[in-house]
Amino acid sequence: MILCFRINSGDTALQKHLRHASGKALYTSTQNELLQISADMVRENILQRISSSPCWALMADETTDRANREQLAIVVRYVDKHGDQFVVREDPVQILELMASIRRGLMKGGTSESDGNSGPLELRMSGENIASVVIEQLRRMQLEPEKLVAQCYDGAASMSSERVGTASHVKAMLKVLIIFTVRIMV
Repeated sequence: MILCFRINSGDTALQKHLRHASGKALYTSTQNELLQISADMVRENILQRISSSPCWALMADETTDRANREQLAIVVRYVDKHGDQFVVREDPVQILELMASIRRGLMKGGTSESDGNSGPLELRMSGENIASVVIEQLRRMQLEPEKLVAQCYDGAASMSSERVGTASHVKAMLKVLIIFTVRIMV
């Protein structure tokens, strides 16, 4: 993708190289790996700033991409000290394919629809399933749940409903996690 942008912007040397170089000498196979390493470095820097903040807020939204896949963006809003001033930052920390993440969570025996049936699990984009994905990502990023002071979602019932939405499930799951963590530490 980046190579296409460079070629379209007039990089004739790159265009000539890609057209005429042998397959082993293209040096394009590492571009995705370099992008992933760069993204991980940026995310690590953001997570360090969040960890030093006294509080943070979770924002998440899902949308369908051009390939018809549900994508979930997780953004964290927090207070960062920059010199002598406090600055409110809002940084994206994760974008993931939602249905694939829900599927992985259900296959690992994660939380699913609690309807009492012992039959096969249904792959749905429910508040509970989305919350499980969000909680798993927060755990992976090692964000401290006791510092979470707010959640922000769009108006969709699966996200913001006080009874069955992601917001209510995240709140309940984090409450259990905080109690569990405190008990282990004591």
